[in-house]
Amino acid sequence: MKRLGFLALVSLWVGCIPAEVGEVHPEATRIYASGAGALRLLVYLGVADRVVAVEEVETKRGVGGIPPYREAYPFSELPVGGEMHGRDHVERLLGLPEPPTLVVKVETPGLGMSSEELERRTGIQVYGIPQQDGTVAQLCEILTDLGEQLGKRERAREVTSFFREQIAELERRTAGIPWEERPVVFLGGVSYRGAHGFHATAPDYLPFVWTHTRNVAAGEGSFAVISAEQILAWDPDVLFLDMGTLALGTASGRAELQGHPLYSRLSAVRAGRVHLLLPRSSYQANWECQLANAWKIGKVLYPERFSDIHPGQKANEIVTFLTGRPLEEETLGLVFSGEEGP
Repeated sequence: MKRLGFLALVSLWVGCIPAEVGEVHPEATRIYASGAGALRLLVYLGVADRVVAVEEVETKRGVGGIPPYREAYPFSELPVGGEMHGRDHVERLLGLPEPPTLVVKVETPGLGMSSEELERRTGIQVYGIPQQDGTVAQLCEILTDLGEQLGKRERAREVTSFFREQIAELERRTAGIPWEERPVVFLGGVSYRGAHGFHATAPDYLPFVWTHTRNVAAGEGSFAVISAEQILAWDPDVLFLDMGTLALGTASGRAELQGHPLYSRLSAVRAGRVHLLLPRSSYQANWECQLANAWKIGKVLYPERFSDIHPGQKANEIVTFLTGRPLEEETLGLVFSGEEGP
């Protein structure tokens, strides 16, 4: 089994430095994707056509609808090799008409068997990946190493360069604005192990970081619950809403903003400064959605600096490059309708 090596030095988010790599396996034409984020990585690298089995969760809709990486390919028609978070079924895998020759497995400590155990029990080579930490630096390291393993070195280089260039351009466009002149914002309705109401936020939300945005809830951690009283006390200038919350229907963050006795008093609600965003996560980070969201956030907050950008077109450019297929028209219309063009 080959396990990814971590960098010995801390790198900047733009530092997509290749990890140590071992034997290349371009002949692995039958792959089973196990663990949160494994299938998304294979889609980014352009080897979705090699996937012969997936976890059950990958055959279903996510809390924000069907994630773009699942929209691009008919994964729901593939055999199921296990349950979510790496709880693999040995018998199912070995009983497939054409068993996989390689398992790409994201480790989930405390759930399912380890990569070593799965390899021992199945006799199938397992490529283990550490649980993702939500940083672009680690994402790039994983893509670089996995691309080497699958004979997709050039595609990995293209994808990591794409992330670097997109983020650098977002930072360039939003640099130099005095902090006190930047609008104060709040993101609500963030999904975490399911859908949540408006109280759920992401303190370390990367699109806000990339656009130097004044996130009133900024801090450490990818998920936090904020009371309605605190949000009202902050009274942000602009509100953003993760569309993952829409899965709750009449209990969603959008419904709360319209009917909650405290949320309805927010200045941004009364002035119509509420903007829907693509889901931050669906079984790990939706990197394509986060990039697209950052461009929309830039357009909303600093229209003069993004006057040449149509957020819907930009979102389709990003999603198409990373997954091979544009956003579904329904999703595109829901999130980007009415956006100003160039």
